[in-house]
Amino acid sequence: MADQELCCEQEESEERVRGIHTQIVIPVHDETRPIRRAAESVLADPLSGVIVIAHNIDPEILDIPEHDRLEVVPLEGAKGMPGATFDAGIAAATAPWVGIMGSDDWYDAGALEAMRERQKADGSDGVIAPLRHQLTDINTLKPLTWRTSKLDAVRDRLFYRTAPLGIYRTEMMQDPHLRFGAVFPAGSDQRVSALMWTSGRNFSYYWNDPAYVVGKDAKTRVTFTPRPLAQTGAPYDNLLEEPGVLAFTERQKHALAVKMARVHVIDLARLRPNLSDWREGDFNWLSRYVKKLRNFDPTFDRPLSRRDAAVVSAAEAGDLPRMLKAVESYGEAGIVSRVLTSSLTGTFFEHDAPLRNAFTGIAARERGRIRAIRG
Repeated sequence: MADQELCCEQEESEERVRGIHTQIVIPVHDETRPIRRAAESVLADPLSGVIVIAHNIDPEILDIPEHDRLEVVPLEGAKGMPGATFDAGIAAATAPWVGIMGSDDWYDAGALEAMRERQKADGSDGVIAPLRHQLTDINTLKPLTWRTSKLDAVRDRLFYRTAPLGIYRTEMMQDPHLRFGAVFPAGSDQRVSALMWTSGRNFSYYWNDPAYVVGKDAKTRVTFTPRPLAQTGAPYDNLLEEPGVLAFTERQKHALAVKMARVHVIDLARLRPNLSDWREGDFNWLSRYVKKLRNFDPTFDRPLSRRDAAVVSAAEAGDLPRMLKAVESYGEAGIVSRVLTSSLTGTFFEHDAPLRNAFTGIAARERGRIRAIRG
């Protein structure tokens, strides 16, 4: 406790000298991106600064505000590799806290201040940003937990937050083991967040505070550019081969594998509902990946809903027509197929089963409502 208090005192002293508590890294590779909106949302907080990474672009043509709390770091090379830009920005950070941000996104008013206050109250090593999408006024409950501090990767379903958005201790994020790397055009955050959430550090999350807003008005986002599955899935393969991930406990492996199947395998299948959507080699890659998940965690499908399991089992069997049929009926699946797993044991005793997730969501929202009433 004494060490924690000393650490906080040192950080507060740095705040007074520098005037900056947190620096948010915002990469930009295209002058049409709304970088000004993103930067101004950060600069609206008097204790926050911005590091703009001008990635293979002349900083002079960018529409960015002139401000003493904003600095521009040019970065050449690593074209199409956003991980390199985050690494460059984090390495340049000198404030005690750092975060990353997309150039299409922004922070709600008061979001950074709220995270700062939560961190001080909890003594945490990082505060996961609440999320909201531009087209809605309601924050997304992700991760799905009713707890707010000292979060655990398995118990609090942290693996569902792939992008480590929020504010985190700079010394932690500058650890070489948490480098994003210039390897993948998307998904470089997979291994970073998986290692963060299992590091034993103290993370906080207050889902209903002012949010990080995911912008929806850009014509394209690097993350959503269509690619062959072998390329899209490369970070998924890499994740299951990462030494730190291979050292996970059985519970951690199970939680991660469930998430990879439920989110990524299902999404990859549903984004390609027609036979013509599958390029040569795509389905072979998906089938092989599901088998790789089975080897990583033999019971990964136990918490899956029946409709999810139908898609996953067909992919694992290498049966593309059956998988396309499961995808076709996915959206019209009844409540039983959506909520129940293939066994009663899975339905009621698997931590990440749909029914238990639903009850957790209700509890989290009710707790948030009570907290808001109490102020």
